[in-house]
Amino acid sequence: MAPAEHAFVLPRRPKPTAPYPDVRRAGGLLYVAGASSREPGTGSADSGHFVGVATDADGRTVYDVEAQTCRVIQALRDALGLVGHALDDLVKVNCYLVDLADMPAFGRAYARFFDAKTGPVRTTVVVKNLPHKDIRVEIEGVALDRAVHAPKL
Repeated sequence: MAPAEHAFVLPRRPKPTAPYPDVRRAGGLLYVAGASSREPGTGSADSGHFVGVATDADGRTVYDVEAQTCRVIQALRDALGLVGHALDDLVKVNCYLVDLADMPAFGRAYARFFDAKTGPVRTTVVVKNLPHKDIRVEIEGVALDRAVHAPKL
């Protein structure tokens, strides 16, 4: 088992459905757990406080995948910030969408944070479900640990 000082938990994160850290430091890398659009400090995973979810006049749930994607990337930024790192340190992300039709909105939001020259490599897959019915996007990442990979002077 890895030492506890290599596992980090965001202080205000919603209670997850299972016990795991937000970030794990190992082998010169930082592994960032999958982030969703849940608002920080809003309770358990099933509490229903998600960015980009509304109900229309007919009572149907409407999703703003662009807003959800921005919140997910901000959650990744918050997790990396917990250990003194930033989005620029990401080298690989895995992205999960519930609906392929959401790809354009996802891409617009993603492009606000990353570009092809400096952003992480990316794999995006469509999945049947994510852990809550209102989660349409989840992203996990791997970042370089600058403490290990700092330039030698």
